[in-house]
Amino acid sequence: PATQAASAGANVMDDYEEGTFTPTIAGTVTAGSHTYAAQSGLYVKIGQLVFVNFYCDILTIDGTWAGNVELRGLPFTSHGSHLSGGISATVANITSTQLYMILVSSVSSTALRLIEIISNSYGADVATTAGANRTQIQSNATYRSAA
Repeated sequence: PATQAASAGANVMDDYEEGTFTPTIAGTVTAGSHTYAAQSGLYVKIGQLVFVNFYCDILTIDGTWAGNVELRGLPFTSHGSHLSGGISATVANITSTQLYMILVSSVSSTALRLIEIISNSYGADVATTAGANRTQIQSNATYRSAA
């Protein structure tokens, strides 16, 4: 149905939703007010499992953004644990010496942190100073929602 019809049965499929959302690329300290060439996001939610597909392309970056890079605007708040894990991402125009970058679900948030994989380490947050005009992030991701 268009509105969830919660049932008493734990194994009854009673929560399905699909739609769009508008992702943004932001700094964790100062978000910044970028001019975008493209922003698009699609989602499917089945119970607490959320599948998202998104693309963000900053045409002109706001030089006042600060902190670390994160993708904001996910359609549902993530579960209160790091069980979501890493999500592969395609990025462009981010300065990095590392070959791989992933997105990691923040706890109880509607954001994904951009992490660069470092040899023999968990990885490190990507600083906003690594961004430039035409910074792009694209991914298919799955995470567990809070509800």
